[in-house]
Amino acid sequence: MVALLRIATLNLKDLLAKFKDEVATQRKKIVSGLQTIHNYGPEKAAVNGSFGDISTAIGKIITFADNFESAINYDGFKPFDFTYDANFPHFPDFLTSSLLQIREAFSNELIIHFNSLVEELEEIGNGKDSLNSANLSAITANHLREAAEGSLLMSLGKIEEIANIFPQFYNKDGDESYNKYYIPVPNEPYTPEITSLSMDYKAKSAGNQPAFFHLYPFGQNYQQFSLKAENPDLLPPFTDEGNLLIGINHLRPGSVLHLLFQMAESTADPFTEQAVVRWSFLANNTWIPLEQGFDILSDETNGLIKSGIIDIKIPRNINRENTILSPELFWLKVSVYERAIAISETIDIHTQAARVRFVNRNNDLERLAKPLEAGTITEAVDSFEEIEAVNQFYDSFGGRPEEKNISFYTRVSERLRHKGRAVTLFDYERLVLEHFPQIYKTKCITHTLGRMAGASQDNHLAAGFVVIAVIPNLQKIPSANRLKPRANVALLKDIEKLIRKKTSPFFRLKVLNPDYENINLSGKISFVEGGDETFLLEKLKQDIQQFLAPWAFDPVASIAFGGRIFRSTILGFIEKQPYIEYVKDFAMFGSDKKNVAEITATSARSILVPGRMNFTATECCYSSTATTQI
Repeated sequence: MVALLRIATLNLKDLLAKFKDEVATQRKKIVSGLQTIHNYGPEKAAVNGSFGDISTAIGKIITFADNFESAINYDGFKPFDFTYDANFPHFPDFLTSSLLQIREAFSNELIIHFNSLVEELEEIGNGKDSLNSANLSAITANHLREAAEGSLLMSLGKIEEIANIFPQFYNKDGDESYNKYYIPVPNEPYTPEITSLSMDYKAKSAGNQPAFFHLYPFGQNYQQFSLKAENPDLLPPFTDEGNLLIGINHLRPGSVLHLLFQMAESTADPFTEQAVVRWSFLANNTWIPLEQGFDILSDETNGLIKSGIIDIKIPRNINRENTILSPELFWLKVSVYERAIAISETIDIHTQAARVRFVNRNNDLERLAKPLEAGTITEAVDSFEEIEAVNQFYDSFGGRPEEKNISFYTRVSERLRHKGRAVTLFDYERLVLEHFPQIYKTKCITHTLGRMAGASQDNHLAAGFVVIAVIPNLQKIPSANRLKPRANVALLKDIEKLIRKKTSPFFRLKVLNPDYENINLSGKISFVEGGDETFLLEKLKQDIQQFLAPWAFDPVASIAFGGRIFRSTILGFIEKQPYIEYVKDFAMFGSDKKNVAEITATSARSILVPGRMNFTATECCYSSTATTQI
């Protein structure tokens, strides 16, 4: 269908172009004839045949317009010679109505302005029915001047304007407001969104004790109210942005509960301030808060950002006398009022959790270079009757092998230089790398007020401010985004807490992730004959990613701050691939969406990474488009 419309449009454009040229040619003859009448007078102009030229030119325009109108009909389109060609493709049925509306609007405008043109010429002829040399002697110079400068030429200009704008119905290039004849395509249907809702109700009860019920979304759960003693809301209140409900069986009130939260640490939004996590327990259909530091004894998750154990002292007044949730379980609730995206996604929750540590008993310390795989620990060294089973669900963490001589000399040399204090840029960076092995690289930027929204919002003229940008080690944090590795908010807070102890109290410090700037690409790609386009487009995307971000594919590849990339460099890489025939219309775009020859990192903590790739696979007669968002 695309090819059919394209052929029909090209033929229609040819006809419209000829019509436009014809109108322009005849218009010049009419203006020339009017100028001759004005310069030499009606008598001499009649001898020279100027009036005949004008009449002939107008007749040709009208005849051409009539023929043009007949070229568009219900069956589609006829070639310019106005002879029907049975092999010419017709327009699809769904375009017929729009095409007819366009034709009618065009024809009506032609009729109006042609009639106006004839009327003006008849006025020149003093109301005679036609123009001829016999009745032109009464035409005065003023009449001719008014006609030349007045509505006659305006009518001719309007006809030419219609001829100019009509082709734009088939080549509007996305502009839907170019003229009044445009017939827009209706918008896709959408589901309306409620901006506000208000309700009112009245209820009567014939009984002596009328009751009101709140129905809850968790099974057949409800809460009953007495209308005489209470004044309930219409709907159950849910005021928090995020809630996690934990039901526990065989819980003993007054005991200490040890909950292990295994979190996907890289899923928390690093650009959002840390959310305030609140704990509560359910008793008699009422959520009662648990106090931090009193009921919440310890929290290794730092507010559900990283994996860890939370120790909770269970209140003695917790009970199962509830109807809004299952009465078979004791219930705890974790909630955040806002910024729920700053909480990591939960992989699993386990009760009766404990942390165990490695104790060296003449073991091979090189084993600590790799984590202890899940399921390795199956029992305790000393058996206890109270412990039925021991399960290790996840790999161990935090192990460090024995320090090598070269590492020892490096650390000691660095220690002698910074003396455990952060003064210079070198001091900040080495202290972070020494205390946090999960960090791969750091960059300290002085006199800069960093903001979590991105490097474009940083103030680089802020005296007394220091920014430390950190890149996590992908081998230590396997769940991180490998193209754009970022440390979680908890790790950033831990680094900031350490450095504050080792620097001047007058410094204002901010530890942030790098700002990843996208390199967006587009172009037309011709693949070698015989290749599958869908597969090759995906392979090209992966090859470009590996070329621009090798650290995402090679664990030993380096990642660096700053830098710049040339369009010609990427184009040369693509053309060298064995499955590429040629590349056309290749473009590279930065954040400003302009096609540029070079992209340079805009700040000291920026890193260039592959972004959106919009490549079109082209061949002799067709094309297919694949767009990839990274």
